[in-house]
This record gives sequence, C-alpha cells and structure tokens, in this order.
Amino acid sequence: MSNLSELLPAGGGGKNVDFVASGTLGNGVTVALKTDGTVEAVAESTVTEGAGTAAIVSAGSNRNASIAYDPDNSKVVVAYSYDWGGGSAAGTCVVGTVSGNTISWGTPVVFNSDNSSQIFCVYDQNNNKVVIGFQDYSSGAFLYGTTVVGTVSGTSISFGSKIVFRSSSTSELASSYDEASGNVVISYMDGGSPYYSYALVGAVSGSSMSFGTVVQLTTWNTGAPVGVVYDQNAAKMLLTCKNSSGGGYAVVGTVSGTSISLGTGATFSASTDSNYFEAAYDANSQKNLIVYPSFISSVRSAHSIVATITGTSVTFGSETALISSAAQISGWIRPAYDPLAKKITSFMTKSAGGSLAVTSTISGTSVSNASSYALTVPGTIQTFRGIWPVYDANANKTAIVYSTTTNTVGLYYAVWTTGYASTNSADFIGITDAAISDTASGSVTIKGGISTNVSGLTPNATYYVQDNGTLSTTTSSVLAGKALSATSINLDYTT
Repeated sequence: MSNLSELLPAGGGGKNVDFVASGTLGNGVTVALKTDGTVEAVAESTVTEGAGTAAIVSAGSNRNASIAYDPDNSKVVVAYSYDWGGGSAAGTCVVGTVSGNTISWGTPVVFNSDNSSQIFCVYDQNNNKVVIGFQDYSSGAFLYGTTVVGTVSGTSISFGSKIVFRSSSTSELASSYDEASGNVVISYMDGGSPYYSYALVGAVSGSSMSFGTVVQLTTWNTGAPVGVVYDQNAAKMLLTCKNSSGGGYAVVGTVSGTSISLGTGATFSASTDSNYFEAAYDANSQKNLIVYPSFISSVRSAHSIVATITGTSVTFGSETALISSAAQISGWIRPAYDPLAKKITSFMTKSAGGSLAVTSTISGTSVSNASSYALTVPGTIQTFRGIWPVYDANANKTAIVYSTTTNTVGLYYAVWTTGYASTNSADFIGITDAAISDTASGSVTIKGGISTNVSGLTPNATYYVQDNGTLSTTTSSVLAGKALSATSINLDYTT
C-alpha cells in the first residue's frame, strides 16, 4: 500500500466481501445486511391488519379496566375492579405476556379490598413501577383520590400501601407518564359542584408517592376525564377535554419536578357536543392525534384532528372524519400508536352494539384514515370505559382490554396487529456477484465498489434502491450509485 487513498472506500473495482446468505439469493440482486451479519434480499413485505380472537381474562362482574405496558419486564398490566362476592368491587390487577395473538395471564392480585372505581394504570419508566389510581370507596375515605405503586416480578405484581392524593370526593381520573421529569401526571375532577378539573404531579419513591401542588385546568364541568398524553418531541404534556360550550379544548402542560404549569388553552372544535377527548402521540410525525365522538347529521360519529405543540402553545390541522358514515359511536374512542407501522389505531364502540378499529396516518398537519375494521368481541362493552389499547414493544402488537356488562359478562382481551408495508432497503449494503444458496457463503460487491452483474441501466444516470429491491432512477431514501454502463454501477459509499 503506497498512499493513504488506497485506504479509502472510493469506487473503482474490488470491494468484494463474502457473506452468508439468509435465504436463496439470485445473481445481481440488491442485498441488505442483517443484525446477525448475514445478508438477505432487499424486499418489501406486507403485514395485514386485524385482531386475534377475543378471550376471557376474568369471568364475572368486572369494571373500569385500564392497561399499561411495562417495557422493563415486557409485560402488559391490567387494573380493574372485580366483584369477589358480597358486592365489593375490589381493585384488582393482573400481569400478562403477549405472544402472537394470545396473552397468558398471571394470578390476579388485589390492591384495594374495598370498592374501587375510575381506575387508571400507567407505567413509571424512571422507577420501573406501575402506578394505579382510583376512586376509593372504603370507609373513612369515601371517594378519595388514591394511588398505589406496584412492582412487577415475572407474571405477578406486589403493591405498597394506599396513598391518598385528595382527601375529598374525586372523580374522572386519568394519567400519563412524563419522560422529561420522570414523574406521573394525574388529572381529575372535583367530585362535587362545581365539578372543575385539576392536575397534579406525582413522584414515585420505592413503593410510595409524593405529590406536588394542584393546578386548576378548567372553570367548567368537563363531564369526563381529561385526556393526558406525553409529547416526546416537545417534552410536554397535552391535556384534552371539552370546552365550556361543548367543543374541543387542549392545553399544554410543562412539568418541572413535581410542579406543572399550563400554557394558554385553545379550542379546536366549536360543535362536537362530546365529553370524550383522547389523544395519542405519533413519534414519526412528532404530532398528536386527538380523537373524539362527534355529531354528523344528528348521529354521533367520530372525528380526529392533528395537534402540534410549539413551546407552551398548541395549534391544529383540520378536523377529519374517522369513519366515513355516521355509526352511533358511544363513549370513549381510545387511540394507540404503533412505531413499526408508524400509524395510530383508534378503538371505539357503537351504542347499537359492535366495535370498530380505524387506523390513521399523519402527514404534516393532515390525517388520512383507512376503512374501519369490525372487531369481533363478545358481550356488550362498558361504553363509558370503552376499549383500552396499549402497544407492546416486545411483541410488536397492540393489546386491548374491555369489560362487558351483559351477555357473556367479564373482562376480555384481544391482540391487534396494525397493517403496514415494510422494507429492509435502509440496510442495503451491496449487490451479489453470483447466485448464493441459502446458508452458503458468496461474494457481494459492497458500497464503494463497481458491480457488473446488473442490467438495463442508462449510463451516467443516478439510481436508487426501491422498497422492493429493484434499481430505479426514481428517487428514494436509499441512494445506490451512478450507472457506468448498461450492466455496471458505481455503488455510492457516502450513505
């Protein structure tokens, strides 16, 4: 080696490396490098949307189901109230493991032996704990706002003592985890007139919690829990509810330690006539999608709107119908984001029976919605709580839970798969020099080299790797290189 330039991966011959093939590879095909060091053909695959068969979690009288995902243990955690006999709807929790389209469950654990309602379940990633909030009906603490902290171990969960965050009538509880502060934000409504809504921040320490100063969210009755979602890009909380005239309202919350401050609220719809507003954060677009029931031709249907946080303010795109026709949507519409599909799926129920899932894709401040998918679910769903979804990053699936009130009464689950097309083109590394059998070793011309095993190229044209593995002058995110002749290409090494 005579000079430094020979060390550099500039184009011009050579650059042939042997790899083991994962799958049979043809001659002159684009290949992608896998995490195990083998190569596979660049190709596009399709994941079909749909739900697995709904199955029972707990038979009998169950209410108020809420679900969270524990990424440290790769488990889903469901909190609900269960009638163990004697009319006491005890606060109960169960841990599940998602595998394919099924969930296996551990043994249910009681976290409050007295009546428990208005339950939320959220995971604290900073402390690796589950936080459950509820309305406590126990003697001496009637309707108090209360939390417990849970620790997951395998398929079981253990709890510390109850912690009261509001020692008077408290209702309409909701919560979300704030990644920036490592704390939990709780919203609630005063259980007695004038029914205003409030927020506070809770910090977990061991199996206990401490709380910051309460902040008033509204000077009107929201009629339902305030939706709370964390925006990762803005590092802020987005809180959504109905406004004083029945439309949609949102405000940005900034958490510092155990304090939360609010920006200026904004109205995004003047005529939805709904109490139920929920949102999900889309990490791909760095936007939030707010979903809610709304009236279309005097029938309660569903709408969505994209919300963008800038500083302590929020702006909106245009309202878009989640479903194309009025469908008598009742109660909560609850969304969940799938990072693989880069889509949000909203789950909703109909007052006349039946449930729907609608998948949405955000682009800029607009949203496009796929056709609704009819969910096959037994029983009549508790419409106030609706269907609760959570994305399981280990299984790459969305787990949903719901309680039924008639027919086959119980707590049920199903596993949802968001449909999408995927490609490994981003892992493009080169072009095969000859056909390679599955598990055999063969030569690949890698980036920086000249492949002479291609055909049909236009000399001096720039080519890109397409999602399906072909080379084309159509621009894509993966640059292949410049054609030297109809059968050779100088593979770019800069990307």
